[in-house]
Amino acid sequence: MDKNKLYRYFEGTASDEEMQEIRTWSEQNEDNEALLRRERKLFDAIILSGHSEELAAKSREPKALPHLWRAAAVLVFVVGLAMLIKYMGWGTEQPLVLQKVVVPKGQRVNLILPDSSVVWLNSGSTLEYAVDFGADSREVTLDGEGYFDIRHHEDKPFIVHTSKADVTDLGTKFNVESYKQTDDFSISLMKGCVSVNLATSSGNNKPRPVILRPDEMVHLEGGKLVKTRIEDHDAYRWRDGLYCFRDKSLKEILKDFEKYYDVKFIVGSGVAASHRLTGKFRIADGLDYALRVLQEEEPFTYTRSEDGNRITIRTK
Repeated sequence: MDKNKLYRYFEGTASDEEMQEIRTWSEQNEDNEALLRRERKLFDAIILSGHSEELAAKSREPKALPHLWRAAAVLVFVVGLAMLIKYMGWGTEQPLVLQKVVVPKGQRVNLILPDSSVVWLNSGSTLEYAVDFGADSREVTLDGEGYFDIRHHEDKPFIVHTSKADVTDLGTKFNVESYKQTDDFSISLMKGCVSVNLATSSGNNKPRPVILRPDEMVHLEGGKLVKTRIEDHDAYRWRDGLYCFRDKSLKEILKDFEKYYDVKFIVGSGVAASHRLTGKFRIADGLDYALRVLQEEEPFTYTRSEDGNRITIRTK
């Protein structure tokens, strides 16, 4: 298998045909899968050494990136972070090397983990995982929103740690939203099965995990996990560069815009107190376009601060 093609696969910049070709090749036999893992470790080592730009230049051919991520792929920051963790038993200290993927505000990122699981990360999200991910376990830590398409492994469940709950995959596709700086939290299951445990639960009073089936979701209510049905699958089309909303107030929509466009809204009293809106925008069309369209439904005006980072919304 061509190494440049493999590196594009690890970066998430390979074409759909190349991604499928590599997955098929890696599943043909154990030797191919072992080679894929070795090349992934080498790729991670190059990134951690600070030569990721050289690697990108060598691995990228002059072709278009996959259509979902043309604008975002080059803006991903992949940072190596070394930590010392004390292991119980032998009394020695061993370094645990983590790989950290940081998505800037207003961008989205697609990446392939060493086990061939695919992850989409939304604006302002951070994902951390061990460089030797998959060797003994498959665990990641997420701050933000991610959509996971997990490759099933009977002996190594895939676990997503967040500040509010831990999600254990039992072979599935699911969406996780859990930003540390907000109260927003939800797990939505599209395919397969997941188990959700509160991150703060421990001891004899630890509640039973919530098991989700397809088209079910869970959110926090009064410190407890509450399960409901998924009403709108379009809400997860942020992976396609679309912001879709159903039955939301202008205030709620502006809160989402803060995540996608890295701005802060100051909303005057009486703005969109009850009127509910439904629609969709292509995120790449920009904030001003979205606000002009909303003005056709809601009578409001807006002004920007001199630095452009704060937008004040007022009723007409």
